Formats: sequence, C-alpha cells, structure tokens
Amino acid sequence: MKRKQLTGISQEAEERNLQEILGIAKENLHRTENFLVKLKEDMEDIWQNYEVSDKETLVLFNTAEAQYQETLKDLSRRERARKKPYFGRIVFSDPDVGDEESYYIGRVGIAEGTSEPVVIDWRAPIASVYYDGALGRVSYEVNDNGARELDLKRKRTYEIKDDTLITYYDSDVVATDELLTKYLSQNKKAVLGEIIATIQQEQNAIIRKSPRLNVIVQGVAGSGKTTVAMHRISYILYNYEEEFRPEDFYIIGSNRILLNYITSVLPDLDVYGVKQMTMEQLFVRLLYDAWDKHTYRVKPLNKAGDTAWKKGTEEWFADLKFFCEEYERVYFGDGEVVLEETGGRLMSPELLASVLTNNKRMSMAQKAETLNERLVAAVENEIQGKGHTFPKKERERLLRFYGAYYGKSIDKLSVYELYEEFLDSQWEMGKEVEDPQKCFDVYDLAALAYLYRRLIECDPIREASHVVIDEAQDFGMMVYEVMHFCLKDCTYTIMGDVSQNIHEGYGLSDWNGIRELFLTGDYDCFETLKKSYRNTVEISEYASDILAHGSFEIYPAEPVLRHGNPVEVKALRRPEAVVKAIAERVQRWQENGLESIAIICKNDEEAGWVRRKLAKEVPVVEGDYETMEFQTGVMVLPIFYTKGLEFDGVILYCPTKEHYPAGDGSVKLLYVAATRALHELCVIYAGDLSDILSHKSTNHNRSFQATEGSRLPVYEKPKELKSEKFAKDVKATGEERARRGYIGPKQIRTDDLKPKDDGPVTFPEKKRSLPNARPVRKKMVADVKKSDAPINPSPYAFYTMPDATAIAPQGHTKGNQSVRMVIPTKKYVECISAYGTLRLTPISGKSVRVQFVRSGEEFYDGQFARYPVETVNFKIKQEPKRLIIQLQEMSVSVDKQSGAVSFSDAKGNILLSEEKKEPRQLERLLNRVYFAFDKKEKLKAQGVLKDDLRPLSGKAYYISFGQKPLRQAQVVSDKGYRILCGGEASVLFCGTGVYGCFIQENPVNQVDYCFQIEESLLS
Repeated sequence: MKRKQLTGISQEAEERNLQEILGIAKENLHRTENFLVKLKEDMEDIWQNYEVSDKETLVLFNTAEAQYQETLKDLSRRERARKKPYFGRIVFSDPDVGDEESYYIGRVGIAEGTSEPVVIDWRAPIASVYYDGALGRVSYEVNDNGARELDLKRKRTYEIKDDTLITYYDSDVVATDELLTKYLSQNKKAVLGEIIATIQQEQNAIIRKSPRLNVIVQGVAGSGKTTVAMHRISYILYNYEEEFRPEDFYIIGSNRILLNYITSVLPDLDVYGVKQMTMEQLFVRLLYDAWDKHTYRVKPLNKAGDTAWKKGTEEWFADLKFFCEEYERVYFGDGEVVLEETGGRLMSPELLASVLTNNKRMSMAQKAETLNERLVAAVENEIQGKGHTFPKKERERLLRFYGAYYGKSIDKLSVYELYEEFLDSQWEMGKEVEDPQKCFDVYDLAALAYLYRRLIECDPIREASHVVIDEAQDFGMMVYEVMHFCLKDCTYTIMGDVSQNIHEGYGLSDWNGIRELFLTGDYDCFETLKKSYRNTVEISEYASDILAHGSFEIYPAEPVLRHGNPVEVKALRRPEAVVKAIAERVQRWQENGLESIAIICKNDEEAGWVRRKLAKEVPVVEGDYETMEFQTGVMVLPIFYTKGLEFDGVILYCPTKEHYPAGDGSVKLLYVAATRALHELCVIYAGDLSDILSHKSTNHNRSFQATEGSRLPVYEKPKELKSEKFAKDVKATGEERARRGYIGPKQIRTDDLKPKDDGPVTFPEKKRSLPNARPVRKKMVADVKKSDAPINPSPYAFYTMPDATAIAPQGHTKGNQSVRMVIPTKKYVECISAYGTLRLTPISGKSVRVQFVRSGEEFYDGQFARYPVETVNFKIKQEPKRLIIQLQEMSVSVDKQSGAVSFSDAKGNILLSEEKKEPRQLERLLNRVYFAFDKKEKLKAQGVLKDDLRPLSGKAYYISFGQKPLRQAQVVSDKGYRILCGGEASVLFCGTGVYGCFIQENPVNQVDYCFQIEESLLS
C-alpha cells in the first residue's frame, strides 16, 4: 500500500502533520492494547479449561503466553511512538525521477495499517542521511548492497512536548551545538530522552559500520562512546537480522554496576536477550565444566594483590604461550613412531613438527586427534603396501591402538594443576606472583581459559558473533591475547579511553598492541571521539588541568560550549567536619533540582566509612556494588565503580596528598572522578590538598598525533573496494572529523537494593517453562474459545503433497553440532554443542524423546508433555567418540564428532540414525531432522485410524492434520520402530533422496520427536 505523503514546511503544516501522526500513533497503541486484552482473556479461557491430563491445552496456553510477551514488546514500542512520535525530518528528491518526498524520523517507525511508514525508524538506512548528509547531493548505504543517491532539500529537527510542537530548527539556520546545549543544560534524566535525536555524524558513522568489521574507538570522557556501542547493537540487529541475533552478542564490562548501567538502555532500543558479563565471568564461562563454583572463587580486579600487574602484561602471556608450546613438545615426544611388526615408519619428526606448526589454532587434544588419523592411515598403507598378512583381529587391534596412540591422558589433565605448574616455572625465573589459592583474579582466569582451550579442549564452541567491550583500557594485553585466541571467528567493537586507565602497570596506556592484534583486516578501523558533551566548560577545564599533571600522552577533549558554576574547592580544618559539609552541599543541590549525586572516594574501605556516616545526615543509596542499580539519589562510591557513570553533581572526598601523591596513577584516578560530573563539581577536604589539584600545570602539549610514531591508521589505496560504504570507511579512518553530538547511557535504578556477600561468579539457571519464541503466527491462538477443541493451525491436510519450494534446500550456514560437553541428570542427558543443546529423555524402556534447540533458546513442553511421567532407569557410558544411553529394551548413541543420534535394539542392531553430515537444521520458525533411512526400508504415515497407513518411501507428504483436532504426526517403519513428531502445526516428511530424507516442522523453534521400538505393523 502506498505511503501517505505529509507535505508542507510551514508552522501550520507542521502542526497539522504532527496531529495526524499523533492520531495514527494513538490508533496503533489502542489497537495493540485491545489485542493484548484479548490475548489475556484467551489465556484465561484456556487456563479455565485446563486439566492436569490435558497437555494439549497446556501447549496452547504456553504458545499464547509467548505471543503475549511479544505483544508486550510491541506495546512498549507503540507507547514510545505515542509519547514522542519523531524528532527529525528529511525532504529530498530522487535525481533520476525528480519527485520530492519527505520522511519524518523517530525512535520507532509509525505506519497506518499496512501502508508504508509515515515515520521511519532511526536505524533505517535512509535515516543515515539525517545524521550525515549536508544539503545537496548525498548518498546512503543499504546493508552493504551498494549506495543510493538523493538530493537532500531540507533537514529539520523538532522539539515536541505534551503533543505540542514547541519549535523546530533547520540545519542551515541553527547550529547543532546550540540545540545540544539546550538539551544538556537539563538534568541527566531529561538529557537521556534526547540521545537518538542528537546522534551526530562521527558517532553515526561508528554505529552504522558493518558488523563484519573490527572497530576500536578511543573516546574522551563524556563523548558518548558507551551508548554508541549500545546503539550499534540495535542498528545491527535491525539491519542484519538474518545474520545476527541478540544471543550472538556479548557485552563485556569491568564490573556489574557498569554493565547494569549501560545495558539498561537496550530495551528502549528494541534489544532483548543480549548476554552481558564482566571479563571475569567471560573467562569462567570459557572454562565450562572445568569450573566448579563451589570450590573456586573470583577476586575482583580492584582487590587483586600488589603483584597482579605482572600477570596482565603481554610478556606474561608470551611466557604462558611458551609454556604451552613446551608442554606440547614434551607430550608428543620426538615424533618417531615405528610399526614393530614390519619395522615401517608411521610418523617422522618432520611430519610431527609440520602438524604442530601448521595448526596453531588447534588445541593439543585436537592435534592429537589429527596425528592419530595420520597414524591410522599410515598403518593401513603399511599393512596393504608391503604384502604383510595380518589376521583380521590383529588388524583391528593395530588400528585401535594407533587410532588412540596420542591423547590418552589429555582428558585427565587438570587445568588448575597446569596453572600451578606454570606459576612454579615463573617463580623459577624470578617472576613471583601471589598464589591464587583457589581465588582467582581476571588474569588468573584468563590464563586458566587459555590453558584449557590450548591444551585440553577437544571440540571448540563458537561463543559469539560480535563482542562489545566497554572501558577496554582497564585490562592489560594478557586479557586481549587470550580473548583473541579463545573467541575465534567473531568481530569486536572495543570502546575506551587510555587516559582513564586507573590500573597503573597493566591496563592500556596506548592502543598500539590491541590495534596490532585486532585491526588486521583491510577495513578494520580505529576511530576517535574527541568532543565531550558531559561536563560544563568549567568542569572540563578543571579536569584537563588534572590530566596535564601526567607524563603520558593524551587525547585532549573538546567540550561543548556549555557554561555552568565554577568548580568549588572547600577546605576544612577538622576531618570530622567533612561529612557534615558534604551533607549540606547535597541538600542544597537537591533543592536546586539535581537528581543524581555521587560522593567519590579513593577505595572501598573509605567509601564504606563515608556512607555509614553520611547516612545519618541524608538518605543514601545502600547496596552491593556488583548488584547495584540506580536512578536518582545519593551514592557513595569508590573511583573504581564510577567508571563509565555520570551524575548531575559530584563531590570528591578528601583528595589529599596522602591519598593522591604526585604521579600518573593519581592523575588518572582524579581525572576519572572529576569527569563524572554533568553540572556541579565540588572538592571537600581536610588536610593538605593533593598537588595535582592545588597547583596549575603548564604542561598541556602531550597529545597523541596522527603520525606513524603514534600509529594512527594510514591506509594505502585498496586495490578493490567491496562497496562505496567500505570505501568511505577507509577514507574516513585517517581524517579529522567534526566531532559533534551527544550520546550517554541510560540511567540505572536503585530500587529494592539488598547487600549481598561476595561470592563466586554464577550464571542464573534458565527457566524451561516457555519457549524463547520468535514471533509465531498470530492466528494460532487468537480465536480460542472455551468450547473450542485444540485445532492444528496448519493449512495442509494429512497426506497432501507439498510444493517444490517447501522441500527445496534452505539457504543457511551449517552449524557445528559436535558435542562439547555432556550434562547427565536423573531424567535426561544434555549434549552441548556450538550450534545448540541436544536433550535425550528416556520415556520408557523402549522409547526416548529427542529435543534440540539453538544456543540461547529454551526447551518447551510440546505435545509429549501429555505422556504420564514414568521413572525410567538408564545407564550412561562415555567413549572417546560417542555417548551411549542404555535402556531396558534399546540403546541410544550420540556421535560426538557430528552430534548425530542413532537408535539400536536390545541386540545392538542399529534401527535408525540421523545423518552425520548434518543431523539437524534450525532456521527461524522451521526445523529439519535428516535421517539415514535404509534404501529397502518401508516407511508409512500413520493416519487417524490405526490401520490407516500411507506409503512414504521415496515420496514427500504433509503428515500432520491441518485444520483438524491436534494430534501427533507419526512415521512407522517395517524395521520395528515408530517416530512421533512433537510439532503442533505443519509437519512434512520428505523421502525423495534428492534433497535428503528429513522430517520438517514449522513454525517451531525446537527439534522434538520421539523414537519408539514396537512390533512392526507393516507386512
């Protein structure tokens, strides 16, 4: 349907357009609210008819619940659109056509019915013109598919409040900084509402870079780098939804309060389900089942010992890498392997060295497997090539022996014993560090993760597609070297400010090393954000003078011209009077409208003491730093936990010479503390003020320069550019840009805080009650009534032939389903792979349920929940290459290399196997299971009646019962088994062989079927 054109540029026309768009937004909101009410009523109706034995009704309820949650997200989007429908507008014409068009731009799109939107989402490709383009001929990129040109006639920004157009600005009339100054003069809460509206060119360029690139951003304090990263995630998910899902992202931060702060903006950006973790939690995650949370604990970086800095250096990683290489060399020996029976050489030192050298990304365990494969091939050649005669059993014995020649003891290695051995070797070289004693800091954990992946791991899991790191300067190169090795095949957005590295000795003092490590692609880039929008000019100048006391090179900040009160420095004679003075200043600021206030101390102990004293004077936020969330109020924090945060007002507590002696470490601490303030900064102390604050510095010329020495990127002209967008990225990388625009993270809340004891890092258990559903067909449960029986919503009747497109191969990236970890429980066994989780649940002595979901998804009940729960005894046996589950009348095995499941009878005869090449394929709301049926096997579809069996061999049919009462689709074999399908809509069987033999279910996000042994019903 054609888009409604809203024309006119006069005040009257703009007010008319606003009211029309508000009307559409109101109608959309009203319609969504009504639909939500109807869904809730449907759920209540379903639940009233639910009985314990009625599992089908429970399935419908769960599906309705999933749809209800999705509609809640829609409601949130529509509420945002209703509150402030848009903030900008572009008027343009297509140079080839000449027709003039106009788009309003908002936080979310607004459309009337099924027509094209009257307000476009800020993430849409054409919206980039609003942020980037000057008037005249401009272009924008469409998801790396080439540039499109247009003639930009007008760019307009609006201020809307309470459904009223307050004013508007054209880009050629009012400077952007003037508009920003107006926003920034408000308190933090008001500023955050304008984040998207005030994104500027250099920030937009970073946000819209391809997710296939590595991007490092050096941003001064207050430049908005943190929320640029969050908006980048939102942009990628909006424009690359086929390639990236929320669970493909990791957000890494230095502490939980910072992560709570930066990720609180994501729901407003339409992003849900992104994994966030501290750097410590990431490395714990990479240890998998080698980590025992009951035995080992995590030590926060700010509580690490005096020698921790040694473990964060690149030199320490080089020692660790060398240790692993030496361990591997000793483990594999000299490489000389001879077949004693013939005297033939199976392995030479040269071949061993070649395998070890040419497979540096492999673990020692993987190299052992590769060498074993070479040995087996050599044994077969030796036996067959020289005419030696070996009995069959002897041949099999030799192949078994050399097939496991290497690697027999690797799975018994302890990563903790290996680390102790490494630390001992470091002590022998005079590199002493504190013994962790089962309490590990981030660098210990990084080393453990590296040892595990480098030596022990057999089948690596692909953890993430894109990793976002905030406050990257807090961590030494050791962390990034390990991350680069462990997280293979992913890209990075790395944000930080080397001037804010408060971990003297092992954080990043420059970007040289990290750039060499990550910026290896032709279009990977290093960007700088120089303009600061957080502080007033007075606060910014005060902070710049602090920074000038250091001896290190800096990236100078360029503040927006927003003036405020001078920084106040208040000296008191008696230390006990300091807290009283702080309380008075807090009360005065609150009376003047400041909502978020921080008292910043040197360390945890000092902050705890001040908090207890101050709480007697004014209300103070309580809570543990690692779980704290805040919105407004007074917080007392050590500097370490203020990184990345900002407050309306900041008080520095007693920055004396004793606490902050002259030196680069103190300079960076005080610089971080001072730059947390948006509007007011006050220093209150008793004693001798630190020289860094009491004396002006004349040293203001230590800036990083765009020279070869400081290693800012200098690019040669590429031979071939993949797109004009890439070309612009390359060109822009080395150029100075006009750095304008404000982006700041959304606030965090302080409600319901409860102090918690320090403890090991833990990951919350997943709730398995409902599917983590993508949008399902809305009609599936929309019209359920009390009297209705559950109906299969599929439009295809039983035994209907599908179109060719339904069985054609689905374009997709093949997932790695090799088993990385086995988790047995009393009721089921789970096999974890990079692609997802396989769950095998014995239902009886002769039947087993098979489920599989993608990583990050959740299992849900499905039709099999109707079966009575039965206690089933089973045994588990793990072999090097397979897992076996033994039941009373059958066994199930999982090939660890491929993840394929096989089913055997009590005598060990294999009845059915999944295809090893690709056992399963899960796409959006569709899954396939590929089976290796015997060519002579007779397969039939079970109809409604027991004797209604329809031939399937070599054919393709729908075997579900569309528009009929819900029942399971079933396949019966003459080999004496039955497959029962858990799909609740369309189930398709394909046995043509051309496209593979498979069972396909949709719309559903999990593989779900039951294999059952029974006496053959087929003749």
